[in-house]
Amino acid sequence: MEFLSSYILSIVGIILLGTIIDLMLVNGQMQKYIRSIFVVFVMFVIISPIPKLLNIDLSGLSFYSSESTIDYDLLNTINASKINEATSILQEEFEENGIYNIDIEIVLANQDEFLIENILLNIKKLVIQNGQANINKYELIAELVNNVISYSGEIIFYEWNKKTQLFI
Repeated sequence: MEFLSSYILSIVGIILLGTIIDLMLVNGQMQKYIRSIFVVFVMFVIISPIPKLLNIDLSGLSFYSSESTIDYDLLNTINASKINEATSILQEEFEENGIYNIDIEIVLANQDEFLIENILLNIKKLVIQNGQANINKYELIAELVNNVISYSGEIIFYEWNKKTQLFI
């Protein structure tokens, strides 16, 4: 019985609120939209006790679920896009500093987030054309990588022939 009285009280309250809003509105185009929205709101108030009266449990139909799932295909696509972008930015930075023909591979720590575990640089065909003699190519490349993508982890340099897949 208490449920029914609170239901009737909420309907009376919404009708009073609607009357006050209607009196405050100025005649015009906006009045139609506000009335339409208010009618939808009133309909929800009127039909809200129906599931309770019919003993229907709607908890499984909630829009928010405590169980969340990760769309790994989307995450992989996003991570691949970020890797391609980082690789192209690194290539551009290398070329601006006279460093050519480096194959870059970025390895992520895990699939759930974009956290770089390693950067692998194949320097088999490396060409440096910046006119500097006696430079440490490893330090120069590592500094450029750190400047571009703020990565201070392990950078692995190798000379590997991809066709034969042998270290040379």
